[in-house]
Amino acid sequence: MIPEINVTDRSGDRKYFCIIPYYILHNSTAHQQSLYLCLKRFCGEEGTCWAAPATIGKMMGVSSNTVRKNLEQLVRRGWIRKIGKRGKTKPTDEYMIVDVWRQNFETFSQTDRSKKIVQQVNNLSRQMSAQHGRKIRESSPGEPKKKQ
Repeated sequence: MIPEINVTDRSGDRKYFCIIPYYILHNSTAHQQSLYLCLKRFCGEEGTCWAAPATIGKMMGVSSNTVRKNLEQLVRRGWIRKIGKRGKTKPTDEYMIVDVWRQNFETFSQTDRSKKIVQQVNNLSRQMSAQHGRKIRESSPGEPKKKQ
């Protein structure tokens, strides 16, 4: 049975950063990760985001078309939800981040699966490093990386 996790922290010491679930990082492209991160930044802890695709595109260094395509993909995956429109002169779609922490927990609490994913990431990193002539340090789930 999965424990119910419900935390509300009003201490104020969590300002100016965000937490991204591994589930998002392991199941998305670089553009999707960048977009999700921008949306998390705009939304804050409990808010919504209605920044224009052009504004988000500038932050990501991509076109507004790329932002729109990736927004659609994040909605399809259920990671964000379109909840309406905001603005008077140029209404913009408003999005809310969906809570995927339960999926994250279920996916990564399965030790064998976590090890397999980490091994796949390490293999991919090794292949990429070999192409660029660099060596990398492999890591295990939950093990902090050492500075080299």
